[in-house]
Amino acid sequence: MNSNMKRLSFGSRWLLILLILPASGLFVNGCDNSIEPLDEERGIFSIYGALDMNSDLNYIRVRDLNVPIRDGEIVDFEGRVTLENLSTAETEELRDRLVEFSGVYVWNFESSMPIEPETAYQVAAVSPEGRRVTAEATTPNFADVNVLNELPDCTTSVTVRFEPLTSGEIRPEFGIEWLGQIFWTSFRSGPALKSKPEEALEIRFTPRELIESALDLRKWCHELPGNTVYVRFTHFGPDFFEDTVSDTLRIPGGAGNFGAYYEDSHSFRIDTSNVCFPFC
Repeated sequence: MNSNMKRLSFGSRWLLILLILPASGLFVNGCDNSIEPLDEERGIFSIYGALDMNSDLNYIRVRDLNVPIRDGEIVDFEGRVTLENLSTAETEELRDRLVEFSGVYVWNFESSMPIEPETAYQVAAVSPEGRRVTAEATTPNFADVNVLNELPDCTTSVTVRFEPLTSGEIRPEFGIEWLGQIFWTSFRSGPALKSKPEEALEIRFTPRELIESALDLRKWCHELPGNTVYVRFTHFGPDFFEDTVSDTLRIPGGAGNFGAYYEDSHSFRIDTSNVCFPFC
């Protein structure tokens, strides 16, 4: 087996590391763990966050770009942060929460607003002087997983469809059990992928292709301990990977990153009959 085998849990996503934790890495610079204030003309606030449509609580990080960040130092946040549903105008003033990462203290803002599909949301951070920075995110639609040709044997193609796909981007992974663990593959090469705008994402593969991609081993289905294929996917909003442009900074990425997504899972069975006898 090689290092490409994936044993990550469904909850430990790279997404949250990139969007909720990046500030801790940015705040540390060699032995002098501080950042000096930026010129006030360059920026007011940075906004980082991702709205999880399946979560009752969401957290958005807002930082005053003109306040230095130093190890062990707690600086009060001066300002007001709101989240607005742009379709209904429902607005929630977010509660602040002090969070510590590796000795650096930052402010996360907690939201309990229900996050609806295919809806635009706006975070606004307003300074005591009335200066305002906003970031917007649009949620994707909810998609179902449908499996065509269920219970395929090891060399029979199966098509997994994610539909409807009316907005955003779906990134799926497929897993099988081996040696008491589930190993995952995203099929970066090999199977047929087909995306139909405003219809579906289709991924076609044989169970043997799945085994080889996930385990990096040439095994047959009858050698597996079980007959279940696991599917997990993240559906990102249509603007998730776009740079955020704030009302004040007018430069790409100036206000940080803000997006919306959800995760879901599915499973189906395969036929583990020995289809290679007597050659295997």
